[in-house]
Amino acid sequence: MINFDLIAGVLGLLLTVMVFSYLAGDNIFFKLSMHLLIGVGAGYATALLIQFVLIPHLLQPLLSGSGSVFYLSLTACLVILLLLTAFLGRFNHLVRMPLAFLVGLIAAVSIFGLARGTLAPQLLAIINHFSPELLYTNNLPDWMALVEAAAMLLGVISVLLYFDHRISTVNGNDRFVPFSENASGVGKIFIGISFGAIFAGVFATALLALIGRIAWIQNLLMGWFGF
Repeated sequence: MINFDLIAGVLGLLLTVMVFSYLAGDNIFFKLSMHLLIGVGAGYATALLIQFVLIPHLLQPLLSGSGSVFYLSLTACLVILLLLTAFLGRFNHLVRMPLAFLVGLIAAVSIFGLARGTLAPQLLAIINHFSPELLYTNNLPDWMALVEAAAMLLGVISVLLYFDHRISTVNGNDRFVPFSENASGVGKIFIGISFGAIFAGVFATALLALIGRIAWIQNLLMGWFGF
């Protein structure tokens, strides 16, 4: 009887060692593990796409042959066929129409999602920090809340000024506004703190993943040798 747990453990250990081999330099074992990772990921994503997108939302509505869903699926098929014209030298200019539609659709969805999911919550968070209920406790000012609200407002304004703090003169040349230039320097500090926090979070996550992998290898080897 085949012990699939043993096979999976051996393969996992082997792939882990192949990835760790990158510490000794770029080598064929690391490249092979990366190719396996990309290939397995692409195959898994393709299987999910076929099972949960193409079959239920494209093929089944086409086979039903009625309703508005049928015409939507027919339109999707037309877009797919136009995309396939990219491989035809004579008709490859037709691919511009579906690409323009997809780019416009993705841009519209991204802008809407950015405005609703990022900008609006951030603006509301800043406004809420200046709410009297948060700034006053027992009719007395909460100085810590005031400092936090002021720091948040200063960070938002200075970061915005960091990206554009120039004005155009009559002859077309740009010059820096002294106050805005100084404020943009404060924006650099806030951006540096943000990037540092993001890097620390990514590093901590990677470190936890490494610790978990080492613990998995330890438990695997202890199980094999009966400890």
